[in-house]
Amino acid sequence: MSSRYSLVIFDCDGVLVDSGPTEARVRDLLLESGIKTELEELTQRTLGMTEEMVWAYIGKEHGLAVTPALRSRYRAMCYDEFETSTKAVAGAEPVLAALKSVGVPFCVASNGPIAQMQITLRVTGLLPYFDGALFSADDVARPKPAPDLFLHAVENMGYPAAATAVVEDSARGVEAGLAAGLTVFQYVGGGVERAPYDGVRHVGSMSELPEILGLR
Repeated sequence: MSSRYSLVIFDCDGVLVDSGPTEARVRDLLLESGIKTELEELTQRTLGMTEEMVWAYIGKEHGLAVTPALRSRYRAMCYDEFETSTKAVAGAEPVLAALKSVGVPFCVASNGPIAQMQITLRVTGLLPYFDGALFSADDVARPKPAPDLFLHAVENMGYPAAATAVVEDSARGVEAGLAAGLTVFQYVGGGVERAPYDGVRHVGSMSELPEILGLR
């Protein structure tokens, strides 16, 4: 049993888990706070950002006073909703099972915090697959689109970047993967815009991945 790659890295939100319902349900808080934009537009513009980057964007583009109280309330609402609204991306679990069955190591590397990943992966039943192999932008100096997080992940997992594949959804993640020297697949089945970079293969369904990754 083998694969074309020695290691596979997954982004979390939008690739393994779908927290779209959570984003929709906390929209009212942003509207109450003075945000005047459509949720879809806000989601597309902030896709793949860290929490710090999102708040900086909101403050700058919408002139919103981002107070500690607002941030605390928003995070609490999100985490509460993650517990009830998060779903696994269709086909994600079979991909992980297939990788595990052939002994190919894999991990998560996300701009989101570890605490969030632990909730969403636990709720969807995917957390046991990772056995602590979770890496966050909080671990490095620069988040995606810098390559730091992916380089940190491959170093800790013990495999070279050249032998590693990454599955991303955001353009920021794609850019980071390319900069780190990884083979990059962009999952676009969730409706994200295709990243305008050469050398990226677009994947419309997670069910395509076992064949693409050469699992045999």
